[in-house]
Amino acid sequence: CHDSSVTTAASGTGATTSNLSTTGDPTATTGPVSNMSAVDFDGNDNLVIANGNTDLGAINGAFTIEGWVNFDAAPPGTGSGNERQIVGQSSWPESSSGDWWNIYAVSTGIYWYAAGDGGYLLTQFPTFTWETGKWYHFALTRDASDAMGLFINGTYLAPTSNATNGKGILAANGRAFSIGAD
Repeated sequence: CHDSSVTTAASGTGATTSNLSTTGDPTATTGPVSNMSAVDFDGNDNLVIANGNTDLGAINGAFTIEGWVNFDAAPPGTGSGNERQIVGQSSWPESSSGDWWNIYAVSTGIYWYAAGDGGYLLTQFPTFTWETGKWYHFALTRDASDAMGLFINGTYLAPTSNATNGKGILAANGRAFSIGAD
C-alpha cells in the first residue's frame, strides 16, 4: 500500500466501462483536456483493470504506450515499495511467476520494468522532479531496433541505462492491463 495519490487519464479505444473493474475506491474526475475523463486514486490500494484485455503481454517490435498523470503527492523515493505504477500488465504487488511489465513513477522520474521467469529489463530515463498538481503527458516508445525512449510533455528523454538479465521481448502472459496500483 502506498500513501500518495495519483490521477491518471486515458483516452482512445479498447476499454469501455462494461469491461472495466476497480479495486479499492478510485473516483471519476476531470481530465487534463476538455472531453477527457480521469480516475483519481486515493493512495489506498486503488486499481482500474481492463478485464479481458490480456494480449498486451506479447509486446514486440515498435510500440508506444502513452497517457496522462497528475500526482497529489510525489512518489517518495526510488527503491522497492516507493514506486507508483502508472500502467502495466502485472499482479501488483508482483508475487507470482511469469512475464509481466509496468511503467512506474519514482521520485526522480519514470522507469520501464519488465520481468519474469527469464530475467528482467529495467530502463531508466534522465531524472526530473514531479510537480504536484500538474498534468504530465508521457509516451514511452520502443523503435524497430528495440531502442527505448520517453517523451514527457513533448520533450524526448533518451534512456540513461538498460539493466538486463536475459529479458528482452515479453511473451503473452494472460494478465489484465491495469491503470494505477498504489
